[in-house]
Amino acid sequence: MSEESLVEGVSVETLAVGGVPVLRLAGEVDTRGSEALRRELLPWLDTVTSTSAVDLTGVTFLPSSGLAVLVEGARHADRRGVSFVIVADQRAVLRPFRATRMDEVFAVYPDLAGAVAALRDGAGGGALPPAHPGADHPHAPSVD
Repeated sequence: MSEESLVEGVSVETLAVGGVPVLRLAGEVDTRGSEALRRELLPWLDTVTSTSAVDLTGVTFLPSSGLAVLVEGARHADRRGVSFVIVADQRAVLRPFRATRMDEVFAVYPDLAGAVAALRDGAGGGALPPAHPGADHPHAPSVD
């Protein structure tokens, strides 16, 4: 079962795939969208009890304000004893991750199925701390 909403031009859907909680975003996460992301991400993280996934495959724009919200979310999750991985395959998302070295902080997967499989196998990693290699991660998507 999933629940979908549209907040500040960003489509937000919560669902579970293979027992893994997923927050799926689509659209442009500009400055207003970053605030919407914060309003959705932090409360959602309060509901998860295990490693989860934030699916950004539908995101077409992700500025530094969006990355900052993801880092804030990772810290929030860490305080709760949970973590999340990132699912991204769009150049518009992967380039800022690599440019800011966030791909070294988050485990990044090119598709949700691969992320869910890794999480179910216990190999998914997570986010802050410790740092997880992104570009060197065996499932890291290519920006090229």
